[in-house]
Amino acid sequence: MNAQNDLWRAYQAAWIEVELGDARFVFPPVARRNPPMVPSALRPHGHVITACNPRSEVLDEAENRQRMDTLARQIDRRRWKRFTAVGHDGVGRWREPSFAVVGAPLAEVLELARSFSQNAIYEWGERTWRIVAVPPTPTPAPENRGSEPMRLAVCSWSLSPSGPADLVKKVRNSGVTAVQLALGPLRDGWEVEETRREFADAGIAMVSGMMATRGEDYSTLAAIRETGGLRPDEHWDTNRLGAEECARIARELSLPLVTFHAGFIPHESDDPLRARMIERLREVVDIFAAAGVRIAFETGQETAATLTAALRELDRPDVGVNFDPANMILYGMGEPIDAVRALAPRIAQVHIKDALPATKAGEWGTEVVAGGGAVDWRRFLGIISALDPQVDLVIEREAGEDRLIDVRTAVALVRQTLAELGQKVPS
Repeated sequence: MNAQNDLWRAYQAAWIEVELGDARFVFPPVARRNPPMVPSALRPHGHVITACNPRSEVLDEAENRQRMDTLARQIDRRRWKRFTAVGHDGVGRWREPSFAVVGAPLAEVLELARSFSQNAIYEWGERTWRIVAVPPTPTPAPENRGSEPMRLAVCSWSLSPSGPADLVKKVRNSGVTAVQLALGPLRDGWEVEETRREFADAGIAMVSGMMATRGEDYSTLAAIRETGGLRPDEHWDTNRLGAEECARIARELSLPLVTFHAGFIPHESDDPLRARMIERLREVVDIFAAAGVRIAFETGQETAATLTAALRELDRPDVGVNFDPANMILYGMGEPIDAVRALAPRIAQVHIKDALPATKAGEWGTEVVAGGGAVDWRRFLGIISALDPQVDLVIEREAGEDRLIDVRTAVALVRQTLAELGQKVPS
């Protein structure tokens, strides 16, 4: 462990110099926590990668040169823009040839670094300059749950927790023993290891994670249409880097699934925005796949037909859907029963939430406690309970004055309805 810590400190203390024709740009040590303002030639983002000294085994100059020549050919074959670079300790004791690669997807750069037995790469972007560890071997995608029974869970953000211990207490009080975990707090201050320990000690399962994207404005339907998910161009770089961080956290917590809103995918196949969004979604899916985590898109911001066509075009068979019947009503995107039947083959998880439709076109519907809205829960849960494999049922409540009571009401509704349908009632 000490040797590993020393190695990581060496990475953090390294300077990276990049040759840009007649100019030179220097990245300061990551340990200084001062992301540099990169020149236009290195925008919007990129990575520093080397083929030298695999797994920190020092090779002779000729062998390292041969490895770097091979790496250059691999980069050029991928048609990535590269610049000659060098990493060094600032005092002349250590120098290592590298390449600065601009605009390449993180997952593919990590795979290339892995093929050369590297420990880590560097990454820069908007307000970002960091080290990314290279997994020694690809993490396999989670296995099909097969005949495992469905579980009943609650969304962490529905309980407004102040920290991991408070979340554990509130989950227990809600009447379930599982949770879908918002990943934002773990990016902003919660400790991953503390979170894992609190949940393990309490016997509470983490069934999935949730990723929020930057800039989302839910004040009106018109506002969220322009700011939702991966749609906004001005936040794409930040959201891509956020996805990479969430994928790392999900991997460290062994989460099999992460959900998020794609962001109002246009219906028309020839819409340029649709092509741009599909490419972004594909990149995010691949980032999580590299971490061994499956992605599911939240329903509601597209009709079932639009989402089905987009999933087909995405060409990532493992991508699923987190079906939320209330969202279909809140966004006015279709009747939940018809939609759940259309999307059934792709459903990876379900949100238990209820709503009433809007009384005026172009406005939000109204979220209400489960059982008080327009969702036909008997028909809906009848369809969901017949899915093979079974999926988890996660209670979400984003309105109301006493969400804990509302969550308990939803728990009772689900258990009673499934019992009446003759289905096994989840714990």
